[in-house]
Amino acid sequence: MTRGSVRPLRPLRAVRNAAQRIYDTRAGVEALTAQVAELSDLKAQVAELAELNTQLAERLQALSAQATADQAETRQLLRLVHDDEPANRQRLWRIREAPEYELAFEEDEPLVSFVVTTYTNVEALMERSLPSMLAQTYERFEIVIVGDAAAPEIERAVKSVRDPRVRFYNQTLRGPYDEVADRLWYVAGGPPANEALRLARGRWVAQMDDDDACRPGRIELLLKAARERRLEFCYGQILEHVPDTPDRLVCRFPPALGAVNMQASLMHRDMRFIVFELGDALFDVPGDWSRIRRMMRLGVRMGMIDDIVVDYYRGTGWQTVSGPEA
Repeated sequence: MTRGSVRPLRPLRAVRNAAQRIYDTRAGVEALTAQVAELSDLKAQVAELAELNTQLAERLQALSAQATADQAETRQLLRLVHDDEPANRQRLWRIREAPEYELAFEEDEPLVSFVVTTYTNVEALMERSLPSMLAQTYERFEIVIVGDAAAPEIERAVKSVRDPRVRFYNQTLRGPYDEVADRLWYVAGGPPANEALRLARGRWVAQMDDDDACRPGRIELLLKAARERRLEFCYGQILEHVPDTPDRLVCRFPPALGAVNMQASLMHRDMRFIVFELGDALFDVPGDWSRIRRMMRLGVRMGMIDDIVVDYYRGTGWQTVSGPEA
């Protein structure tokens, strides 16, 4: 630098730099303030969305509950159509007015028909169920066994008994049953049971499973109560046997799901029009309970005795020895 030239003032430059930094800081603060305000807006929007989500969840829950109620009501309406209650009630009234109806109560020794369905359970049928029926103290009975397209060995085994009171018939087709496996047990054995009802000749009908046992006095006790009290459906007590579990009594009155079973009953033959329906599987209703429920709604006269009339062997692991001591 030559003598006499002007040297830039460093303090002025420092001031300018400081001013620029202040400006930049102020702009940064303003930008940060704007971002904070934007975050506050976002927070408010999130709160609004959370409230809206809560309202939507409550609405969805209400709609789901309504849909469930509507579905239940629709099932009830479909069940009424399926059951055809008005027509069947009229049918019951006409039955009671027919002269043949009274014979079940007035004959000295009315014939009783055991009806049994079977598929593959030949051992339990021959060693437990059939012997217990043949051992009844009431002697005027028949046993109608219908196979659900059962294997030939079932027919051979039954016919080997050579008792004129025992008849065997076999369906040519099993079922047909719902393809959904969980629904099979609701209606399994229904079609052959209906055929056995059709073939029954007795004034009274007693259903029996092929793997359980009657007590010797089953028919005598139930028949006495039904005739004395003019019952159209009379049932007794079931003693349930489960491996490694204490025995328990099953039935009670009035009838309820899980507290009554057709195989502990005696039914007036004219109630045979209340049959097993394969459609019960669509309603997730066991076939036995469906029939009893329909009887109740139609006004069938029902009653119960406290005597044990059937030994029910639930589950697996049983030795197939006939009689209640098995």
